[in-house]
Amino acid sequence: MKLFYSTASPYSRKVRLAIHFKKLENEIEQVICNPFVDDPEKSHKNPLGKVPSLIFDDGSVIFDSPFICNFLDKLTPTNQLYPTDMSEWITVKTAEALGDGILDAAYNIVMEKRRPKEIVFEKLIEIWTTEIKRSLAYAEKFIPTLSKKVSQAHIALYSTLGYLDFRLPELEWRSRELKALSTWFDEFQLEHPFIKETKPY
Repeated sequence: MKLFYSTASPYSRKVRLAIHFKKLENEIEQVICNPFVDDPEKSHKNPLGKVPSLIFDDGSVIFDSPFICNFLDKLTPTNQLYPTDMSEWITVKTAEALGDGILDAAYNIVMEKRRPKEIVFEKLIEIWTTEIKRSLAYAEKFIPTLSKKVSQAHIALYSTLGYLDFRLPELEWRSRELKALSTWFDEFQLEHPFIKETKPY
């Protein structure tokens, strides 16, 4: 199998971290690509033109980071990312949805700011920024409910916060009375030092 990913993509980072935690590094070749330049028919095979995408040996492909991570979790019982217990599963899926929602809003802001200044829609940026701040406040209260065992919840939230540091440092999320979230983020990095290898650039 081959994973096509972008070094700057937080969605790709989620999948790469899932590969690490599932200990599948030797099973999946990771290939860097630029979805804005590379022809999807010749590289990542995603008709949507996005990454990450996972290509099987027979040429078939799956895409969308939650789908890929869920698939990876089913390949081996090692380090289960999605619990079978319904209550725990709901917690993990809620965190994953929250992280992805923040990422979507953050990505929209980044793309909007890349438009010519005279046509940037500031009202939309304001709406997305409010969504992010509100969601981070929710995550601040939510983070203590997570199990100590690494799950997709941890991967999703960590990747999201890392992307905010990378692309939207002006939000200064660490200084917004998010002490629990900030502490958790720093401790998670220290506990799993290999994740710095997936830092976006």
